[in-house]
Amino acid sequence: MTRNNADRLPQAGNPPPTPPQFQKKAQLDFPSQTEFVDLPSKGLFYSPGHPLSEGAIEIRFMTAKDEDILSSQALIKRGIVIDRLLQNIIIDQRIQVHDLYVGDRDAIMVKARITGYGADYDVQLSCPNCDTQHKITFDLEKATHEELPDLSALDVEEKDGVFYLELPRSQVTLGVRPMFLGDENWLAESAKMNKKRGREEALLTNQFRRIIVSVQGSTDPNTIGSFIESMPAWDAKHLRALYKTIMPSVEMKHWFSCNDCSYEEEVEVPITVGFFWPK
Repeated sequence: MTRNNADRLPQAGNPPPTPPQFQKKAQLDFPSQTEFVDLPSKGLFYSPGHPLSEGAIEIRFMTAKDEDILSSQALIKRGIVIDRLLQNIIIDQRIQVHDLYVGDRDAIMVKARITGYGADYDVQLSCPNCDTQHKITFDLEKATHEELPDLSALDVEEKDGVFYLELPRSQVTLGVRPMFLGDENWLAESAKMNKKRGREEALLTNQFRRIIVSVQGSTDPNTIGSFIESMPAWDAKHLRALYKTIMPSVEMKHWFSCNDCSYEEEVEVPITVGFFWPK
């Protein structure tokens, strides 16, 4: 049967029907969620008036756009993917990632991981006694900040973000500052260049060159470098241990129990590739 649609078509000489008017919808707004992160340093390592001198930083929750950064092979190859991610989620863009104290950077990383993928962090731990591999799930919400210890009990004095201490063997007084992310990146780049040029690695002495700012009150780079080259190994070991003790950081401790050999111990949970790239 043929259907007659003549009455639906515009007739000659008549204007076409007016199309229906649709109400325009207001543009949707998707505000980013943000959160303040307490810093292990409590802002003590930044100059007065610095945005981080108050001891906290505001970051936004990770988004799908941030996953684009994490999946960028170019950034991964250059070793700056995490730096770029953190810079992208920091609200106050006056703050540059390379100026962050390393312990503060770690606190921001942990909070970013929680906002992006949750607090459950799966990681493989090796038994310290029998090397058996164990898969554990660590709750990142249980990560804590190591507090700045009682410096007087360690015979250490702090002034303007520099720690002054006396080495036990040489009895030389050093001024030592915290390591910032820019220092860490410099060390990594230096090690990369030494390997490329076939030079011996100098990771330990290079680290000392970044954190030691005075020797017996002298800030002359040549004096500092000369002392580092001749520093007794006993003093170097003492400095490494003391530096780790006095610098606040993020602590991720897990009570480890091996089913194979019954070994038990509280161990440090490592940050591995799976931290920001969970399966």
